[in-house]
Amino acid sequence: MSFQSLIGKAAPAITLKNYDGESFTFAPGESGLPAALFFYPESGTYGCTREACQFRDAVATKDTFKPGKVQIIGISPDPVEKQKAFVEKHKLTYPVLSDGDKSTFKTYGIGKGMFGFTPVARVTFVVDKKGTVRDALDATINYAAHSKFVEKWLDKLQAEDAKEGVKEAAPAPPSNAPAPAPAQAATAGAPVITEVPTSTSEPTETVTATTEAPAPEQAEASSTIGQPAPPEPATAPTSSFLK
Repeated sequence: MSFQSLIGKAAPAITLKNYDGESFTFAPGESGLPAALFFYPESGTYGCTREACQFRDAVATKDTFKPGKVQIIGISPDPVEKQKAFVEKHKLTYPVLSDGDKSTFKTYGIGKGMFGFTPVARVTFVVDKKGTVRDALDATINYAAHSKFVEKWLDKLQAEDAKEGVKEAAPAPPSNAPAPAPAQAATAGAPVITEVPTSTSEPTETVTATTEAPAPEQAEASSTIGQPAPPEPATAPTSSFLK
């Protein structure tokens, strides 16, 4: 099994001696925090010292590495006594575990590094808050790449959490809410009809107005109103000799 085969799967649990001699257990997903597990060849060597100190500095200066936001755990095959001296000398602020028989290295699929020139390879795993291995980096020579690799992943996981928080905060519509009525567009010039509720407590009367037609005389009289009077007939003159 190679370490790449763990990507996308649940990270194996770890129980090893810490640098202080106490048993330390890493239970993926139980703390609700993401974790960075960096496996390295040997405490005290130049590359391993630089790598461990870069993680120490990140914890002190970068927000995403702060305690309570991520677990940083270092693991090497060195005995507890050597791990203790290594931690105290460089003031490391995270667990540094001793895997003397390399059983945890094997569980995580880590073999020799640099084409077999180092007893174990330098591999870092990023485990999300649910306990799933999201990615892994194998770079035995490039020790400086490991803390940068973890930093990029922590930024990505933080963005995922923020997105989930927005979804959870959005209120869901009630299941029994009536669907809104479709809006009716008003037509210019169309009459607006307003429905008036009709009371059924009292019967309504329908009054029919009847208009009588005017009599013929009235109609004739009314038809001459406003017209000029007809001229009077001429009267014939009366001769005196007819008298």
